[in-house]
Amino acid sequence: MNIRLLFFQIIAPVYDGLHFSSARRTVAAMLQTEVLGLDKSILDLGGGTGRLAKHIKEHVREVTVVDASTSMLKVCHKRGLNCVLGQAENIPCDSDSFDSVVITDAWHHFPEPEKTLAEIKRVLKPGGKVFIEEVNTKSIFGWLLMIAEKILFMGSRFYHSDQLSTLVARDFTGVEPLTSNKNFYIVTGIK
Repeated sequence: MNIRLLFFQIIAPVYDGLHFSSARRTVAAMLQTEVLGLDKSILDLGGGTGRLAKHIKEHVREVTVVDASTSMLKVCHKRGLNCVLGQAENIPCDSDSFDSVVITDAWHHFPEPEKTLAEIKRVLKPGGKVFIEEVNTKSIFGWLLMIAEKILFMGSRFYHSDQLSTLVARDFTGVEPLTSNKNFYIVTGIK
């Protein structure tokens, strides 16, 4: 087990209390970018405890959380959410299954970004959307988080919004970087 996964296995019971991003702000951005809808099926990739999924489930037909940590998924399951054990680089879901894939504060933990994007594209229906909210390392909070994860040897790879936009644009159209707040940014794209 790698250090990153071990960290999330240990921290799972208290993770939500330590999380700094606002689910309400994120859901509002998802609604604004039309990622959510009552007729849509959503994949919350790297969704851990279901911290975000519990807030978006009232805005969608169905939401599925995929995460690599069994401890995080135990918390997710207690929330009554559909939880699946899996890796971002090999999503255990059928092709063309989801209207949107959302990733919130998790992209920097995915070790193989190109494979992850290929998998996201595979599981999205034609015209489906990807929504990535990621930490802005140019902010004090983001910089401190980046340093902390380096100290913990988590192997995280942080991107600036222009870097992530360029990466996503290789596989998706209509790629748009948006500002969430000073600590987070959003990148969206269409299959």
